[in-house]
Amino acid sequence: MRQSAARDVADYLDTSYDIIYGEPELAAPEDDCQDSLIQQLLDELAPVQADTSANVGNHQLINPQNYDQAYVITAKLADFKPLASRTFVIKGSSTIEELAETVILMFYGDLAHLYDAINEQTEEFYTQSADFVPGGMTKVKLDLATVSLLNEKDKLTIHYDYGDGWEFKLHV
Repeated sequence: MRQSAARDVADYLDTSYDIIYGEPELAAPEDDCQDSLIQQLLDELAPVQADTSANVGNHQLINPQNYDQAYVITAKLADFKPLASRTFVIKGSSTIEELAETVILMFYGDLAHLYDAINEQTEEFYTQSADFVPGGMTKVKLDLATVSLLNEKDKLTIHYDYGDGWEFKLHV
């Protein structure tokens, strides 16, 4: 692929992102062909976005300023001797679900067990379950929220396999 073609694709995706996330004033004017492609994309995404806002109650799912950033995260297996830890890099555009699954797989877990995550600084509880939310916390769907919401020095706890009670402590 030529560099100019790659740049055109990146510009097109940036424009689509701006329009999809309600910032049409940031989108550059495009030719009719791209306008129709963007409209087709919007039409396909409309039901998904309607479902998203219903499930999260207007809670922010991305931070556009951090969406393209790389995050360095250290994960430690809590209450385990000797200390077991991993340091890795993940994109801001990744979901919290992808973050949790990455950690679980790095410690040789499988994805056959339930898991959730808690951001201790923001008191957000990332889960897929509709039933349980710890007191005083805000429920956020972990498959919709992105890593871009995290800030430097945030601390997360991932609970995995509720029967065995594995905990991973993450530091951004």
